[in-house]
Amino acid sequence: PLKGEGKTSLSCHLATSLARAGRRTLLIDGDLRKPSLHEIFDSAPEPGLCEVLRGEAGWETAVVSTPTPGLSLMLAGRLDAAAVESLPREQFTDFLQEAREQFDFVIVDTSPILQVTDPLIISQHVDAVLFSVLREVSQLPLIQMAYARLSSMGVRVLGAVVAGVPAKGNRYYGSYTSPKAK
Repeated sequence: PLKGEGKTSLSCHLATSLARAGRRTLLIDGDLRKPSLHEIFDSAPEPGLCEVLRGEAGWETAVVSTPTPGLSLMLAGRLDAAAVESLPREQFTDFLQEAREQFDFVIVDTSPILQVTDPLIISQHVDAVLFSVLREVSQLPLIQMAYARLSSMGVRVLGAVVAGVPAKGNRYYGSYTSPKAK
């Protein structure tokens, strides 16, 4: 729902895991106002999604490969009002449709749901949403509010991934040592 709850980390880990499992995966930095994937992947920030939305670049030119085989990346690019205004238009829908045909998975890392309208617009064009929840940071009323906003728009929410939960050792499974010989 808000910044600092692990959404970018979740997106990167999920995309990398899918690529390592042999699935062609495209990770898109849809956080147009505070993009960070260019820093994480140490890549030039443009051309990216904003250039595609403005019609300055074809989406294929804005997709770059990463060191992980099967993982491609589209960064956010240079933000301006024209790019944001293009999100609800056909070129974004057309781009996502073409990306779906070229990749097994398309993962979009967006801005926080409760802070700007961009992710609400983007969510209408994706198959489903996955929440990132950070223990001792995320607040249940805000998670519920974000869920309600998405649900009211008919967006499918798969669930949530909760991070920051400490391991408890042998709490549930006991020891994995060999039984003693009798």
